[in-house]
Amino acid sequence: EEDFQQRLAAYSDQAAHLQPLREGFENLLGQAHHWQQRLEQQPEYVSVVELDAFLTQAPKQWLTLPMLPFEYQTSLNEDWQEALNRIRQVRIALESDFDALKSMTQTLQQAERLRDQTQGLDSQKITTLQSAWTNTHRPHVLRDRVPELEQSFQSIISQLNTRASKEAKQRDELLAQLNTQLAQVETALEQE
Repeated sequence: EEDFQQRLAAYSDQAAHLQPLREGFENLLGQAHHWQQRLEQQPEYVSVVELDAFLTQAPKQWLTLPMLPFEYQTSLNEDWQEALNRIRQVRIALESDFDALKSMTQTLQQAERLRDQTQGLDSQKITTLQSAWTNTHRPHVLRDRVPELEQSFQSIISQLNTRASKEAKQRDELLAQLNTQLAQVETALEQE
């Protein structure tokens, strides 16, 4: 039993000595888990600048911490790498999503500009816009923004289609009137 007490005391001394060293690693792991949680729950509110700063600075801080004995350090390193890999994957997806949202917004702005033009509509432009919208990559992480953009775009396209139909009907009516008038002029000329 005395041997057990000595080993327990040695273990307690080692654990007490290692605890302050572990705290640095655990603090960085806690920050990484906090970032993971924010990215999973509300990615649209994440500051990319702050996230990039964390991804740049935290690994450097990790490497400057004093190493623990192998059996402790290995487990911490694996947890750290797994957390960083998940964060980096979401960061890459966010970049792609920002590009997708930018592209969707640009197409929406093109539709708004077309709607706001006072000159006659070309139905081919509407078709081109619809095709561009359909072919635009949709975000995955930031997918909460898509319904609002979709609704806005569809509303504008509906307005454009209604306007294009009215303009086409007006053109057809004007053409019919011109044809009628032309026929009347031709008839009047033949009678003279």
